[in-house]
Amino acid sequence: MERHHTANPTDRPLWKDANLRLIFSVTLCAVMGISLISPVFPKLVEVFHIKPGQATLLITFLTLPGIFLSPVYGILADRWGRKKVLVPLILLFGIAGFACGLARDFNLLLLLRFLQGIGSGGLFTLNNTIIGDLFDRENRFKAIGYNAALISVATAVYPAIGGFIARWHWSLPFYLPGVAIIVAFLILFYLNNPEPKPQQDLFRYLITATTKMFVPPTIYLLSLSFITFVIAMGSMFSFIPFWMAQQYGSGSATIGVVLSLSAISSGITSTQLNRFRSRLSIGKLLALAFLVLTVALWLIPNCKSVWWILIPCIMYGAAQGVNIPSVQALIVSTAPMEYRGAFMAINSSVILSAISAGPAIGGLVYQWIGIAGLFRISAGFALVTGIILLMWGNRLEQNSD
Repeated sequence: MERHHTANPTDRPLWKDANLRLIFSVTLCAVMGISLISPVFPKLVEVFHIKPGQATLLITFLTLPGIFLSPVYGILADRWGRKKVLVPLILLFGIAGFACGLARDFNLLLLLRFLQGIGSGGLFTLNNTIIGDLFDRENRFKAIGYNAALISVATAVYPAIGGFIARWHWSLPFYLPGVAIIVAFLILFYLNNPEPKPQQDLFRYLITATTKMFVPPTIYLLSLSFITFVIAMGSMFSFIPFWMAQQYGSGSATIGVVLSLSAISSGITSTQLNRFRSRLSIGKLLALAFLVLTVALWLIPNCKSVWWILIPCIMYGAAQGVNIPSVQALIVSTAPMEYRGAFMAINSSVILSAISAGPAIGGLVYQWIGIAGLFRISAGFALVTGIILLMWGNRLEQNSD
């Protein structure tokens, strides 16, 4: 029988739970992989005498391993236990990340980023899996909301930290993931989490996991994950900087502030997820989030000044602050504990695929109809998704506990 750790609402706030704080420490490490080093790209072009497009390979080499290895990590976590998989991955992430700061050859730097990506690929997967193991349904939504808020805040703050310390030397931001080595030992000795107890051999486990996973509610949720991150990476994060630079002459600092405010808005709404769910069903809540996304994306190309664009960007962040953690929590709740690692791993592969595909799809649309058309097309997809959720969204909870 699945066992949950449930925080007593009359005792202390959920975010003070010692196990959840340890999970938060893993989250803060994982976000460092991209957010902390992205401001260093212009310096890397000068240091290694490479083209700007080559610098972005540091993101590709980090995310690529997770697309293929996340399912393996999920299966191993279900079979061997969460900590036996999580601790080595955090160690690898920290050691390889720290070593990146020592690299003085770009090809070596890419190799070390690939090794760091092997570790990074399972961190978010196992984080949400363990949250699902630790908490019952109500506290699970709250905990995943807090975790999503932390991701948003870290995404907003890390670029400023990375850019600031890189003023002294380009390599300094690469050293910071070394703190993951300490976190690995904290997880090893202090995380108190239930572990699955496999009752089947590997072949039967794979058959059962596949049967339980590929049912309509889970397929809908995985599709939502893919759509969400294709829209995010294919329009918002990839082309907002170009739009602001072209239309308003905005510099990198102004663009960074706008994206940071969007992330902060996302973080604030994520912390209120349970409050929203007490007023609306999850299907209607997700439908509302996608409808807000529609308005935000449609408004962006119609803003006449950089100040006006703050409104749709904050709206966008608020909608994603509801959308992303809600979908994650539903997938966690849909999965039985013995198969939860596999469920979340497939979801991670879907998200990483969307992150990789989004900019390419956005680039094709941009070449076809321009940036304004790209935002309007994205708004159309968000609108269709919102309408579908209004009609059939309640089916998403069909298999959740």
